[in-house]
Amino acid sequence: MKTFSIFFVLFVSLQFAFADSTYQQMVPQELQSLVTEEMFTSRLDRMHAAANKLLPETILQNAAASPCGECLAKFMEAYAADPEVSNALDAVVSGLQTPPAYMKSANPWAVSNSGEALYAQLVKTFTDWCTWLPQIQGDQDDGLKFI
Repeated sequence: MKTFSIFFVLFVSLQFAFADSTYQQMVPQELQSLVTEEMFTSRLDRMHAAANKLLPETILQNAAASPCGECLAKFMEAYAADPEVSNALDAVVSGLQTPPAYMKSANPWAVSNSGEALYAQLVKTFTDWCTWLPQIQGDQDDGLKFI
């Protein structure tokens, strides 16, 4: 019994140490006042439950670390709990149109071939968008990327 207790304490200690290192690794120092460790852990737990293995761990961790993480968690929970949300995303994918030829670009959402793929793409895009800042490359910038 004593051996079991020692292993249990060690296991619990390792879980806390892992959670802390994940938080420190995933939430940049400049965002830690906006996303506390408690918020990160709570969101990540909720996201794991809602995503039900539909999303990769890296997407879940990045979303939980985002200042927009609460909205993303609620979106994931709505997708999991309400069939109308997944039906709506399926309808969006089936109704995507190709932009006119003069635009010389593809529809950026057309990479999604199902509502489930669009769901994953939306979570990733909104996670990126939440903390996005314009990037300058040479004499160009991407300041209008999300407009």
